[in-house]
Amino acid sequence: MVQRAVIVAFDGLVADTQSIRAAALAEGVSAEITALSEANAVSLLHGRSLGEAVAAAALVATCDDTARELATLRAHRRFRALVTQGVPLCRGASEWILARAAQSDRVVLRADSDRRDVTHVLELAGLESFIAFFRCADDRPIQHDLSSQHNAWRAIAARLAMRQVALLDCRVFEQDAMSAAVARGYAPHVWRVDTLP
Repeated sequence: MVQRAVIVAFDGLVADTQSIRAAALAEGVSAEITALSEANAVSLLHGRSLGEAVAAAALVATCDDTARELATLRAHRRFRALVTQGVPLCRGASEWILARAAQSDRVVLRADSDRRDVTHVLELAGLESFIAFFRCADDRPIQHDLSSQHNAWRAIAARLAMRQVALLDCRVFEQDAMSAAVARGYAPHVWRVDTLP
């Protein structure tokens, strides 16, 4: 039997994290670097981890490394606090994951959030046993000259290869154009969607 996998963006397609990621980023950047509204924070988050989004905000403001690091820590702390209050799943995500698992598809998640937060959401939703594996923004190894998404895709490709699953045979669902563009560098069957089909 041919092993199949579907690779899905956790942030935005499985868990509705956009508003809390934006709130956390806006708080961290506003406190340490420059004023940033939640609306403007959303555009900085596309295809980026919180740390990368803080770095992008720091590029347009004059700040030192300490301010950037403090903003990143503050953003992570705020995001974690919001996650512990609960994160809603996106409409139909749970049913979609269960249906894929029932069809023997390996469900792989690629997350811009950190592993601790992703694990918490999946455990609360009762979905962790239906996920083959997930790659998060803070997972090691990290090649520092690459974005968290490129690091994630390299790790996903290696892990699937160990399981004898080729990326050529995978279906990939991303929520934003930047993430879909990165994914297309690794897998040919990529769709940018607002909700899981």
